[in-house]
Amino acid sequence: MTANDVIQRYISSDEQLSTILSGAESDNSPIIRALSLISKALNNDIPAKSAIIEANKVDINTSDDDICALFLAYWAQLAYHQAHAIEERLEESWALLNRARALTSDRTPREIVFQLNFVESRLLAIAGNHDKQEILLKVSLDMLHNDSPRRKLALIELAYFLALSGRLSEIDKSLNSIKSFSNSFKREWVTAVRFINFVETGNVESASALIPELSRSDFQAEPMRDFQKYSTLLDILSSPPPLTDKESQNEILSADIPDWAMALRCLLSGKIHQALRWARIHEKSSQPYVTNQDFVSFNLLRAELAESNAEAAQRIINLRHKRGNHHYLDNLFLARIASLENDTDTASELFAQLLDFAEKHQALGRVKFELLLAEDIPRNRLFDFLTTANLIRSQKPKKGDKPQSTENPLKHIDDKGESDRIVYSTPIMSDIMESVSQFAQVEVPVLITGETGTGKELIARALHDSGPRSSKPFLAINCGAISESLLESELFGHAKGAFSGAAAAHQGLFEEAADGTIFLDEIGEITPRLQVALLRVLETNEIRPVGSSQSRRIYCRVIASTNADLQHLEQNNKFRKDLIFRLRRLVINLPALRDRSDDILLLATHFLNSGRAPDVYATISARLAARLLSYSWPGNVRELRNTIERMRLMNSDKLYYDAEDLELPTGGPAAPVIPSASPLAPIPLIQEGTIKKGRSRVRRLEDLRELFRQNSILTRNEIARTLDISPNTATADLKELCGEGFIEKKQPSASPRSAYFQIKPEI
Repeated sequence: MTANDVIQRYISSDEQLSTILSGAESDNSPIIRALSLISKALNNDIPAKSAIIEANKVDINTSDDDICALFLAYWAQLAYHQAHAIEERLEESWALLNRARALTSDRTPREIVFQLNFVESRLLAIAGNHDKQEILLKVSLDMLHNDSPRRKLALIELAYFLALSGRLSEIDKSLNSIKSFSNSFKREWVTAVRFINFVETGNVESASALIPELSRSDFQAEPMRDFQKYSTLLDILSSPPPLTDKESQNEILSADIPDWAMALRCLLSGKIHQALRWARIHEKSSQPYVTNQDFVSFNLLRAELAESNAEAAQRIINLRHKRGNHHYLDNLFLARIASLENDTDTASELFAQLLDFAEKHQALGRVKFELLLAEDIPRNRLFDFLTTANLIRSQKPKKGDKPQSTENPLKHIDDKGESDRIVYSTPIMSDIMESVSQFAQVEVPVLITGETGTGKELIARALHDSGPRSSKPFLAINCGAISESLLESELFGHAKGAFSGAAAAHQGLFEEAADGTIFLDEIGEITPRLQVALLRVLETNEIRPVGSSQSRRIYCRVIASTNADLQHLEQNNKFRKDLIFRLRRLVINLPALRDRSDDILLLATHFLNSGRAPDVYATISARLAARLLSYSWPGNVRELRNTIERMRLMNSDKLYYDAEDLELPTGGPAAPVIPSASPLAPIPLIQEGTIKKGRSRVRRLEDLRELFRQNSILTRNEIARTLDISPNTATADLKELCGEGFIEKKQPSASPRSAYFQIKPEI
């Protein structure tokens, strides 16, 4: 079997790859043999490891681009199937996908491009970026001709995506147009997505009518695998069984009652505390609250609202939206938050929008069920909200669905929120921030290096904000996440008719940034051809759009970043030496978090308190601090932030956190972190129960002495924040302890910011 035979059969049929390659596992062609094994591993016929071993033997430079792109796409798919517990596998999937996209051109069969888009859409789903996933799935469907056998596969994938959020009505007519079915495309798949959508929208009778047909089918392929889960959910929607106190408090589930179902049954029975407990149990096992869109993914949000935890609920929604995960039912949860905050006008307006969306998607049954779970809204108040909402709807035109963002999903303008502040106390970070202040005033490129998660984009934004271009645009683009052809167009723009589909001229980021800053993230990933183009930009300050013969002057500043060793890449002929020279005019090297360990507790406490009311301050125990310091944080500040955010959401009722509240990866790196030579201390800890309000000066000074006994080294700001006193009071108390010889002041540099106080060794 030749590569051309595989490609021609693939684009001219809807057959699964394993069927096309049946018997090819012993083929003489290494790439055909590896592709056959990958297809078998995806069907769970052989272990994934054996297929990946064979895949690593393939030299894609000796094969046709089309078969290589298909091979890399399916390899990426196999990698993400192994990825839910292993983060590196997701990175491997993206890397394989990017390699595949680099092999595509206008001549690549659209069916192969669809497979690449399918894999990328699943990776986006794992990350929770459903907004971009939807755009990609719709582009894929529009890209395939009506007579392409694989178009119905693209349609069912989009239908499955929409059904999970109760929006199948958007393409119902297209779904009805499918007339041909086969062993590769079964009629039950269409029935299954309809069933899922009916349950998601609360149409109990319609969903129940499909049960007999689906009960006779196997559940080997999506969306059939969801049948049992949605059958259980349908039972809860239609006739929820009563729940006794003993059942709700039982720690051991029977095999047929999943934890998410217990959370819903507790909410329906008014057992709010137990509902929150079960929602957290489910969250710990599957972590769906931010990344998923289906009915069950809202359980933690429902339980927090039922407990009247508006702040925790708002943070969950914010995290979902930040990922790119929006749902029309967000209006309901936001209305409940507004109700808890006594903002009746906003709540009524949000209810009006909710009813518009629910009517469009035939989801009024779902809204009715959700309101049964809304223990936080008294019935009389709910009646007032709905009455006002209907009045609002009658007085203005109905709103359609949330419009898709017109912003290019491949770039973004960074917003600098409180949780994104650069937080530090260590000398190494003080030196870096000093460099930021100096480099911000110099109009030459800056290269930021450092491991993944160290905060390279934050530093880039700080360079922009601290310089004369701060009022101008700041545009960031991840060069490692985009194929060469698309990245070239995004950076430099293209002329009308430059390639198939270029119906109009497009302005690139270098021009769009105008007098501002362009941030090129993961610059080490760009191809040799784009390296040449970027070198020309840096040398001449000119760009040439794709398909144009005219150069254009640019005026933006360039900041780049990489987690790769560019010198090593240059030695292996993968990166140009002259481009390194141009990029490295000024360099900022960000340390790994393990190398600035004195900042760990400071950062943790910052993330723990970000967004809280000014008079609310959470603290951590010494045991929790020890756990935070004993972990090596391979994902750096990003991993720390995500871990603290999760701890906070899973314990929303707490303001004092202990070691048992922290979830760290099992089997991950956990060698003790030796504190750096820096004399600056971690964030101070204060034991639970310390008197903080209305104490005398004597009591306050004793608390301060105890704080030093626990931590040895403290800054004035840390003391003021922990003891809830003003900076001036902290200064006076520190002078008192210095005068009595209990502590001494240190200032390692000329900057007053470097000052700290240390308990005297002899004390």
